[in-house]
Amino acid sequence: GSRLVFDKHIIALRSFQHDAAPIPPDQGDEEQPERANHNGGVIRFGADGKLYVLFGDQGRRGRMQNLPSGPTLTGLGPVVADDQFGGPGADNAHFSGVILRLNDDGTTPVDNPFYKYGRYTVGGDIGHNIARTYAYGIRNSFGMAFDPYTGNLWDQENGEDAYDEINRIERGMNSGWIQLMGPASRIDGYKRIETTSLFGEDFPNLQQFRWGPERIANGPITAFNRMYKLPGSVYSDPEFSFRYVLAPAGIGFLQSSNLGRRYRGDLFVGFATPDPLGGPIFRFNLSQDRKSLSFVDARLRDKVMDNATFHSTEESESLVFGTNFGIVTDIRTGPNGNLYVVSLANGTIYEVYHR
Repeated sequence: GSRLVFDKHIIALRSFQHDAAPIPPDQGDEEQPERANHNGGVIRFGADGKLYVLFGDQGRRGRMQNLPSGPTLTGLGPVVADDQFGGPGADNAHFSGVILRLNDDGTTPVDNPFYKYGRYTVGGDIGHNIARTYAYGIRNSFGMAFDPYTGNLWDQENGEDAYDEINRIERGMNSGWIQLMGPASRIDGYKRIETTSLFGEDFPNLQQFRWGPERIANGPITAFNRMYKLPGSVYSDPEFSFRYVLAPAGIGFLQSSNLGRRYRGDLFVGFATPDPLGGPIFRFNLSQDRKSLSFVDARLRDKVMDNATFHSTEESESLVFGTNFGIVTDIRTGPNGNLYVVSLANGTIYEVYHR
């Protein structure tokens, strides 16, 4: 209709980021340029009527990035400020890299996974933010969707140079960043790739000088021991990873048989760059219980696409559904049951249908 029936300020997210500052001293980031990234996100309503809001880490290096004491050598030890704005706790300037779960009026559901701990144990602004948290330890994401057949929440998460992820988000999930990207068993590869500049970039791997990739743990147990563990939080490996970055973006499920019965319920994934293949769409089949992904290519049964380098496509042949979609920001099932793809790069909404 034409009437505005509800208008309320729900949440304010801080996106300013300028880490090259003299305070705190001796972090080694005095020459780092200003940045403002990983501050967007996705908003979705779940079948429970709650509002889920995902936004990236904003370059913060605090507890929600699994550095319990801030950007120390390991993330442990005496507590230090994250940056000139404070931290490392989840104050209003450092509450980032999370999925929020809110009532539709912006208040906090009392059945959130960390509600009691945040409200009654921590208190204050930090406790309020923790109470709103559904999942944390997220670097950045452009895609989040609910499985229409189970209600399970899925997202894609973007790595730096290594191990983009596709995840089924469990209640209270710690997704692992910055201590982990990709499967925990692949942490050696994560560290090796991130400590190697692929193209001589003038910015640091892992984005921030004050916690560089040389600080990544030398094994999964050490990484787990370093993590910020909210009471009741859970970690699980991603359902799928890309060894080298392909930059997944918009994701969505097909809630119809319009493209054929074999496509019903599948997960479709677009990408945040037109390289390679002009911007492909990958299609993932789900397991019978719809809690994981199922693959016909035996090379993918370890849940990792072991491509050879940045933006290469080895082991993806069975996943490619279409090409030349450009930068894909959203994928949805339309009211007519066809698949709709939003391409930012091409300025186009594509309708995919069966002839």
